[in-house]
Amino acid sequence: MNPGFVLSSGPGDPRLYDIDDDFRQVLIDLSGLVAYSARHRARFLHPASTGARGRLRFVTDQAFPAQDFFRPGQVFPVLGRYSNSQGEDDHEVSVRGLSLRLLDPASPRSGLLDLTFNTGEHFFAHDAHTFRELTAGSAEQRDEVLDRLPHLRTALWDTERVATSYAAYELYSQAPRIFVAADGTPWLARYRVIPAREPVRHGRFDHGDLWWPPTPPEAVGRPAGETGSATGLRDELRARLDTGGVDCVLQISLHPVDSDVARFQAALDATKPWPGAPQWTDLAEIHFDRALSTDETDALAFDPALAPDGLGITLSRSPHTTASLGHLRALMYRMTSLARLGKTMPQELAELLRPPRRGAVSSTRTVCVIGAGPSGLTAARELERAGHRAIVLESADHVAGKAASVEFDGHPHDLGAHICTGRYRRLAALAAELGVATEPTPAERVLSTGRSGRTTTDMRFFTDGSVERYERLRAERFPRIGEPGLAHSAAALSAPLSEWLAENDLRSMYTTFGLGYTCAGYGFPDDDLPALYFVKYVETTGLISDTVPTAETLDARFTIKGGFGTLWERVAAELRDVRVATNVVSVERRDTETGAVLVHTDRGTVVADDLIIAVPPDRITAALDSSAREREWADRTRYQRYRTTVAAVSGLPRDAFYLLGEFADGSADRGHCIGFQHRYPGSDVYTCYSYVGEDTGKQLETDLAGYGGHDLRPLLHRDWSLMPHFTSADVRSGILEDLEARQGENHTYFTGGLLGFESVECAMSHALDLVRRRFAGSEAPDAPDAPAKTVTRTSAEIRTWLIRAVSEATGTAEPDPRAPLSGFAFDSLALAALMSGLSAYLGFRVPHTLFLQLPTIDAVSSYLAEDETPSELRRWQIAVRQNFAPGVRPFFCVGGIGAAGTYLRPLAAALGPGTPLFPFEIPGRLDGAGAATDDVEEIAEAITDRIRALVPEGPYRIGGHSFGGVVAYEVGRQLRATGAEVAPVALLDTFVAVAGQAVPDDDIAGALRDQAVVRHMSCVAVGACDCGVDLNAPLSGQRDAVARALGATDPARYEEHLASIVEVQLSSIRAYATYPFPPSDLTLRVLKTADGFAPMPSSHFGLKLHLDAPANGWEHVETAGIRVFPVSGNHFSMFIPPHVDQVRSALLADLDR
Repeated sequence: MNPGFVLSSGPGDPRLYDIDDDFRQVLIDLSGLVAYSARHRARFLHPASTGARGRLRFVTDQAFPAQDFFRPGQVFPVLGRYSNSQGEDDHEVSVRGLSLRLLDPASPRSGLLDLTFNTGEHFFAHDAHTFRELTAGSAEQRDEVLDRLPHLRTALWDTERVATSYAAYELYSQAPRIFVAADGTPWLARYRVIPAREPVRHGRFDHGDLWWPPTPPEAVGRPAGETGSATGLRDELRARLDTGGVDCVLQISLHPVDSDVARFQAALDATKPWPGAPQWTDLAEIHFDRALSTDETDALAFDPALAPDGLGITLSRSPHTTASLGHLRALMYRMTSLARLGKTMPQELAELLRPPRRGAVSSTRTVCVIGAGPSGLTAARELERAGHRAIVLESADHVAGKAASVEFDGHPHDLGAHICTGRYRRLAALAAELGVATEPTPAERVLSTGRSGRTTTDMRFFTDGSVERYERLRAERFPRIGEPGLAHSAAALSAPLSEWLAENDLRSMYTTFGLGYTCAGYGFPDDDLPALYFVKYVETTGLISDTVPTAETLDARFTIKGGFGTLWERVAAELRDVRVATNVVSVERRDTETGAVLVHTDRGTVVADDLIIAVPPDRITAALDSSAREREWADRTRYQRYRTTVAAVSGLPRDAFYLLGEFADGSADRGHCIGFQHRYPGSDVYTCYSYVGEDTGKQLETDLAGYGGHDLRPLLHRDWSLMPHFTSADVRSGILEDLEARQGENHTYFTGGLLGFESVECAMSHALDLVRRRFAGSEAPDAPDAPAKTVTRTSAEIRTWLIRAVSEATGTAEPDPRAPLSGFAFDSLALAALMSGLSAYLGFRVPHTLFLQLPTIDAVSSYLAEDETPSELRRWQIAVRQNFAPGVRPFFCVGGIGAAGTYLRPLAAALGPGTPLFPFEIPGRLDGAGAATDDVEEIAEAITDRIRALVPEGPYRIGGHSFGGVVAYEVGRQLRATGAEVAPVALLDTFVAVAGQAVPDDDIAGALRDQAVVRHMSCVAVGACDCGVDLNAPLSGQRDAVARALGATDPARYEEHLASIVEVQLSSIRAYATYPFPPSDLTLRVLKTADGFAPMPSSHFGLKLHLDAPANGWEHVETAGIRVFPVSGNHFSMFIPPHVDQVRSALLADLDR
C-alpha cells in the first residue's frame, strides 16, 4: 500500500513477527506485563470487568463506501467486555473500556473481528517507541516527551473519567485501522460506540495540578465526596442486562489514504484528529441482553489483529512509525493473554522477548549436554534457539535434578530448589514464556524452643552501618558479584567466611542472612567455605541491589505452581532430543571425520561437535577421558550432605516455611532439622530439611517433637550431594579462574552450580552466559533491567501501600502506622519482597537501610514522599535515627537562613549519642527538600508533621539557630496545639523581629554576599579559610567559587544552586519580617552569644531585629517563661570549639531537666 507500511491479513500473518531490533527492545522493556499476567493469572490493565453477550446488526442505509464484510442488514452474535483500566474500584477515576468481538454465526465460538475502545477520542502515544517511553521509561524520559509533545498529556487526561455508567460513555477505537472498500479503494477508519437510547454521560475528570496519572495498578483514586459502591458500574450494567438489555450504536469515520508516506503516517497518528470536523456515520446497532459469568469473562482473550480481509491493522518493522502502535497492541494483547491463560507462547512470539542476537556463529553444531537439571536444560534450550542441535543425556528417569517435585496427598512437594526472590528474573521470564503458573511462597517464620532465642531474622546489618561498609567493599573489590558465575569475584572473597566477616567488621551480615543461608543447605559459618558463596547468596536475596524492580518483580518471593519440576518438564518437552535413564559409559574427545566427541552410553553412541558437562566434574570423571587438570577439579570438589524428608506430621505449626534457629549456629549441629515447610491447607504433609548426621532420621523426630510435632510418618527421604564447592584454599589458589579459562579445551565446557552457585537462578545465568559467549558469538551479558518509571507519590499514598505490604509481610491484621517498625516480625525474604515491591511502586531504588532506620510507617512515608535519592542532610538524618531508642529523646534542631543543615554537625558531635541531634533546614535549597516559602507557619507545619512521624508521642525537645529558632518556636506552638508535651524550646542566638517593620526589598546581590559572608565566618572562627572566596573582591567574578563554598557539587548546576539559596534567603527574610510572634504557653531558653550578631553587608539581612535586648527580644513575646544562658563566641562561631562546649553545657543543663 505504502512504502514501510503493511496491511495485516489477520492473526496468522507471519509479518506480525517481522520487526527490527528497536521494536523488539520495546517489547522486552514491556515484558513485565507478560510476567505479571503469568504470575497472577490476571490482567495487569483493565482487570475489573463485566462481560456481555448479544447481537450486532449492520445498518441497511449505509452512508459510507460498500465493504464486503459490512453487508447491510447482516446480523452477528457479539461479545463485549466493559472494564476499568486499573483497580477493582469502579468509582476511582479510570479509563473506561470496551472490547468487542463479532462471532461467526455459523460457528459461534469463532471470532471474526475484534475492536477495542476507550474513553477519550485520542490515544496518548503516536507510536510504539513513545508508548514505551511514557509507560516503562524513566520520569526524565517521560517528561522530555511531554515537554516536546504537550498534547499527549492532554490526550491522556481526557481518557480518565469518573463513574457514570458503562452504557452511557462515548468510547473510541483511537488508533486508525485500514478499511478497504469493495471497489479496492483504501481508507483509514476510526470507530466509536455511543448509547442508542440515552444521552452520553462523559464523566470528564478535572485533574487540576496533577501532572501524570499514577502507574497501574495504582490509580488517581475517588473524587472527593464519592461514596458509591466499589462494584457500582458493574452492578448497574448487570442489572440492565437482566432487565431489558443495553443498546448502543457502532459508528465509523473514514479518511482517504494518501499516497504520500509522510501524510499517510500523519493520518495514522492516534493522538490527533483528522483535518476538519469528524464525520461519524452509523455502522451497526448493538443489543446486549445477557451477562457473562465471571469465568466466561475471564476466559475472553481479544486480539486487535483479528479481522477479515480489508479491515486489519497496519504493520511496521520499526517502533518509530505511527503504524507501529496497532502492531504493538496486537503483540502485547497476544503475549499477555497467553500468559494469563497459562498457554504456551508460540516460538516465533516468544523469540521477540529475547535480546536480538548479533554476531552469531554461522555454522550449526551438535552439542551433547550431560545432565538434565536446570543448568543442562537451560543450556540446551539456548543452543537450540541459536540454531544448534542439542542432545541431552540424563541418568535419572526424570529431568529437573535437584529441582524435582513429588506428589503426596494430592499435592506436589518440591524436594530441592523452590523459593525464588525478585532477583530470579530469568526464571520468572521462562515461566511466563512457557505459560507455567507461579504463586507466592508461604511466609517465612523463625522458630525457637529457647536455646537460640531467635524468633525472627535479626536485621541489624541494616542498622549498624555494616551495609554501607559492605557496599564500599563491593564497589572496590568485587563489583561483578551480581554477574553470572563466580570466578570474577573469587580472588577477593577467597578467605574463609568467618575470617572474612571479622576482618571486614561485617559479623552482623551473617547475623542477618546466615540463618537463611544455612537452612538452604549452603553450609555453616565454621565450615571451610570461602566468603564467596555466602556473598553470592546474599546478593540473590534482592535486599542488596542497585537494580530498580520493574513490573516483573513486583512480587519478590514466588514459586512454581504445581511443583518446580513441572517447569523443567515443560522445558524438556519442547527440546528436540532429551534422553532420560541414559547412563554415560565413556567419552572420547578427538577430532574425527564424524565428530569431535563420542559419548558412549548404555543406549548407544552420541556423536557431537562439542560437549557441555552440566554436572560437577567428579560425577563424570570415571567415564571421561579426563586430563590431569580435569581430574584435579574433580578431586577437589566438595559437597554438603543434605536430606529432604516428606512426612505426615501432627501438631506442628502450619501455613509457613519455618527456619529453626536452634541448629544453624555451627557445624556441631549437623544432623539436626534446620527447617520445615507446610504449604497446603488441610494437609498434614510437611517437607523437612536436615544436614545429614549420625542418625538424621531419629534426630528429625526428636527435633520436630520440640515444636509440638508427633505421629511422624515419613513418606520419602531424599539424600543430596548439595552445594558443590571448593574450599577456601582451593579458591585462593585460583581454581575457579582456571576452570573458566579452560572452557572449550578438548571441545568441552562446564556449567552448573559449581561454577555459577547452587541456586536455580545462578545456575541458569551461568548456562545462558556460557552458550551466548561460546556458541552465539556474543560476549555481551544479559541486557540490564529496564529502568523503572519514577512516579511522584504523596505520603498518604505511600502510607496506604506500606500498611498493606507490612500486613502481608508480617501477618499483622492492621498495622499501626505510628507503631515502631522494630516491633514487627520481619524475616529477610519477607523484607526483600517488601522492598522490591516498594522500589517498583516508587520507580526508584529505596535504600535498604531506610526501612530499618526510620521508626514508623508514617516516618518512611513522609521521607519517601520528599526524596528519591537522599541528600547529605537526609543521609545524616538516617544515621542519627540509629541512636533513637526507648528513653532517648532526640533534639530536633532547625538551622538558619539559607544554610545547609549539615553546619550543625559540630553541635551534634558535642552533644553526643545520648542526645542525638536531628537536623532540619529551611526548605528550598536545591540539595534539600521542599519549596521555599515566606510563611513561618507553613515551614513549621511541614517540620511538625515530620517530627510527629518520627516520634509519635512527646515530650519533644526542639530548638533552632538564628531564624531556625523562630521556626522552632512555631513548631512548639503547633505541637502544643495537639496536646503534646514540649520541653523548653532552645533558641540559639535567635532574635525577635521588630514589630510593624516593612518587608525588606529583595536584594539578590546582597543576599548572595550575605551567604558568602556567613560561610566565611566559619573560616574566621577556626583561623583558616577553606571557602575559597575573596570577600575583598567583587563576587561577580567568583560565582563558581561561591557556589562550591555554599555546597554545590555539580558544575552544571552551580547557577541553579546559587539561585535556590538566594530564594531561600529572600523568602525567609519576608517570613521573618511578617511573623507576628504570637503568644504561647511554651517555656523558652535563649542562648545569647557574648559577641552578638556579626556585621553583615546588608545590615543583618535587611531586617530590624532586637539585637541589643537582654533576651534577644523574646521578653516582648507572651510565653510561660524565659531563661537566658550567656555563651561565648558570636552568632556564627558559637558552634566552633571552644564555644560549642558552652553551648553544649547550656543545652544539656536544660534539656536534661
